[in-house]
Amino acid sequence: MKKTLMISIFPILVFILIRILIPPLNSSEDYLKTLPYQLKLVHLDNTEYSLEFLLTKLAMTKLSDFTFGFLY
Repeated sequence: MKKTLMISIFPILVFILIRILIPPLNSSEDYLKTLPYQLKLVHLDNTEYSLEFLLTKLAMTKLSDFTFGFLY
């Protein structure tokens, strides 16, 4: 248990450090103007990627496409 914790703590800390050091620039208009069109899009022709976006637009899209086809 202790060995597993020691091995897994380093990747978690690296991930947290990366998230802190790289600024989220998808909402910055100046930054988006420098990118080609293909790189501006994150999901569903949207440049924003936030919790609100995931809960509203993405969830509604998934629910509207929902079928019971996966059951058979």
